Amino acid sequence: MRVFLNEKVHQKSLLIDYLFGNGKNEKNNVNSKEKKYDRDTVTISMEAKELSIKDANVDSCRNTNIDKSIDLKSYIDAVKKENDNAIENAGTSIDGAGVELKTYKDAVHAALTDKYEKLVQEAKRHSDPAAYIQQKYFDKSSPYYQSDLSDAERSAGYNNEMDMLKMGKLSHTYYQDSLLRGCSFGAYQNEEYQLSRRMVNKQVENIFKEADIDLSFLTDKCIFYIDPYTYHISVDGADKEIKEKIEDALNVGDNGKELFLHIYKATQQEKCESNQIDRISNLKYQANAAIHEYTGLNLYEMSQRDGTFYTKDGKDIRLQLKQDIEKNIKDNKYNALEYVNHLLNEVGNIDWKNTGDMTLGISYTPTGLMDIGQNIIFDGYSKLDGTNWYSVL
Repeated sequence: MRVFLNEKVHQKSLLIDYLFGNGKNEKNNVNSKEKKYDRDTVTISMEAKELSIKDANVDSCRNTNIDKSIDLKSYIDAVKKENDNAIENAGTSIDGAGVELKTYKDAVHAALTDKYEKLVQEAKRHSDPAAYIQQKYFDKSSPYYQSDLSDAERSAGYNNEMDMLKMGKLSHTYYQDSLLRGCSFGAYQNEEYQLSRRMVNKQVENIFKEADIDLSFLTDKCIFYIDPYTYHISVDGADKEIKEKIEDALNVGDNGKELFLHIYKATQQEKCESNQIDRISNLKYQANAAIHEYTGLNLYEMSQRDGTFYTKDGKDIRLQLKQDIEKNIKDNKYNALEYVNHLLNEVGNIDWKNTGDMTLGISYTPTGLMDIGQNIIFDGYSKLDGTNWYSVL
């Protein structure tokens, strides 16, 4: 780096020399206007550059100062707005996973990305950014050392900043970051499922609007039941006329399957403890679904004897399964065959016809779907855990 001093600055330096008795010939100096001077140059070393950076403002690179400049709520609000727009355009078929909804993790990831873009921009001002980042987190003698971080925050900060430096993005995000200090990540899966419930509620509402169904006559006793094998939706607790209209409107395409899977996912959420599912009925459902996936056949339509199942033409389903997997599956054939045979072993000695099936039900009111038979009721809006800082997006 070179700094050029103009003639005016040069003359000021001569005046300083005169005042402190350093002038060689005052007269010659005073009449120096007629004299031509070459440009003076000053070379600043790399070490001097580093010192100038250090002296400028060490606090500007401190993680917690950057944290204070980031409004986490604004990122959450932005994600909430995206979700609201997506749900508003939910469509007229049930598909709880068909529309991508953003979660609190998306909001946090965006905030952390902005944070580490700023920090890496600072790191790149140094001759060796990686060494600077290493010193910043682990060298207590460095003026850049982040003394106000916990061990977990230090590790997360180092990994996040190095990731941003090397990859240009947060490819493996560490969430124990100082930006999220004091935040609880509790039962976030339940909160995310609430978003899915809002989506399905809107889809069902749109289906009924399109079918011109008046829901004002429904009571809290109206329940939708879904068969685990055919996915047919039946309605209980409604007058015959509206019952038939609802069933006709819902039993279109994959609505039954999608609603069944949506309810099933609710039963699997943390602390729900649903009474709609037991081990035997779940095994029957899983085994039938696997056989149908690989062969197109259904166990519930087969005859059962000697620990296995036989098709209508008398063929052992295990043989049919092996043939279809060999023919249609390219990868992991052995694993697929082993998995389904394990399920067949589990259900082979169960009296299929005389044990309960995993029929799932869910209540419906004009305000939307409401879970039954479990500890946590999802409505799409309620905050399920008061310790969760992010609430429902």
